[in-house]
Amino acid sequence: MPLTRRSAIFGGLAAASLAVLGGCQAAEPPSHIQWVDGLPDPPESDPRCEYDYQPLPPFPQASPDGTRVAVLRPYPTSFKDQVVWDVASGRVLSRTDQIADGAGFWPDGTLTFADVQYVVNFNPDTGAYRHFDTGHRPLQDDCSIMKGVTEMAISADHKTLVTLGQDLHLSVFDLKAGERLSRTRVLERPSSSVALVGDRLLVGESDQPVRILDLRGEQVATGDFRAYTLLVHGDRVLAHHSGWQLIDSKTWKVEAHLDTIPTGVNVAFSPDGERIVATTDEDDKSLVTIHDLGTSKELKHQVPGWGAAIGSTGELLITSRETVVAYDATTGKPVRTFEKP
Repeated sequence: MPLTRRSAIFGGLAAASLAVLGGCQAAEPPSHIQWVDGLPDPPESDPRCEYDYQPLPPFPQASPDGTRVAVLRPYPTSFKDQVVWDVASGRVLSRTDQIADGAGFWPDGTLTFADVQYVVNFNPDTGAYRHFDTGHRPLQDDCSIMKGVTEMAISADHKTLVTLGQDLHLSVFDLKAGERLSRTRVLERPSSSVALVGDRLLVGESDQPVRILDLRGEQVATGDFRAYTLLVHGDRVLAHHSGWQLIDSKTWKVEAHLDTIPTGVNVAFSPDGERIVATTDEDDKSLVTIHDLGTSKELKHQVPGWGAAIGSTGELLITSRETVVAYDATTGKPVRTFEKP
């Protein structure tokens, strides 16, 4: 789960976190989702601490349906804000400097990120923020990064939200009912990844097979694969450990080894789930690989910019220094340039 620039503060925890560290009984997290308008207050910082935070390149991220694309990391381009565009028109929908680097789209087209123990939701159409307290408390009282929520995943129907915390607990929330369904300690140390496939939760740790849990947090199966990263589109599951693998979501076994997909940090499904787009970046250029899961055929393009996503128009969307450029996914030729923010 991404680190917010607002919460990459250093040391100095709230009293609830210190109570956990000191062995005192922390307050039971709320059982209901209590959305509050606006952004949460930033935590107190310790002026003695220093933290050199270097954001990653500004990869584009498409919404699940591909109708929106966001660029959320301003370094090293000239972007001063995080920007969301409408893919069909190329028009800017919103710009703000109050979204976390690496925030993710929810199925409804809003952007969501973790800020210490809070889940924060931003609506690009209205510019409104809201947040709620998950109950995950950060467990560090030194100059380490403060992260209450380390990972989260949401169901495709926008009903179920799963969060993993630095407190080693997993929480499941029903967003429609506004309730927490379960809270269970499932880890011995913070997890690498979490994903939601139907009513099953996948918890990945680097040194052991992925565990399959139900919505109560109880383990029901064990996969025959490991994962640092889990990507889900419908019932399709991609797992990355030493390489990318396609997972059968009925048996939780490896269906195919996708050895030709680069292991770079920018990998995503197309909106229809039929293709994977992966990029490796070097010298302000992206080597883009488009892998068709049905035929195993691949296209490769080298284009200027950072990262790649596939939009609802079927075009490749690449971040340039000032905006997003759309390329023909078959030929790799530029087609149009989005509105500059």
